[in-house]
Amino acid sequence: MLSLNIILSVLLLVAIGLTTYLGYMNYRRRQLNIQMGEDLDIVLQSTIALIKKNEAAAKLIPQKIEDLYKAPKAGNDFRDIDSPQMLSTIVTVIIKKYGNLRLSLTDFTSVLDEDYISVYVDTRSKELILSLNHALGEDDPITMANFNPSDDNTFH
Repeated sequence: MLSLNIILSVLLLVAIGLTTYLGYMNYRRRQLNIQMGEDLDIVLQSTIALIKKNEAAAKLIPQKIEDLYKAPKAGNDFRDIDSPQMLSTIVTVIIKKYGNLRLSLTDFTSVLDEDYISVYVDTRSKELILSLNHALGEDDPITMANFNPSDDNTFH
């Protein structure tokens, strides 16, 4: 009977030690959670202050992603260079500048799959340049802005 009491006392002391250790670990976790909460609160407050400071810039951000792809408004708002309206405007300007243009079937068949037009903007003269020379902007990259993507997968 005495040996049973000694074994139960040892088990009780081990259980008390384990419970004390687990309680201490939970206390440390709680302190860490409190500290992280305070740090996150500081980050949140600074973010809110930054948003309020730049509220005017935030109003310029479109509310929906579809707003980025709307057709250009009336006037000279040509921000969307990929739009069909921009292509139509470019063709209209070319015909107005050079007059009638006749395209025959041989003109279409002479265009190879590797042929495509590079679009550049000369920032000095404010001119749009359409060229078959794909390295045109490499000579003067400061004044020539290239709008062609590196992987042009357009059907030609």
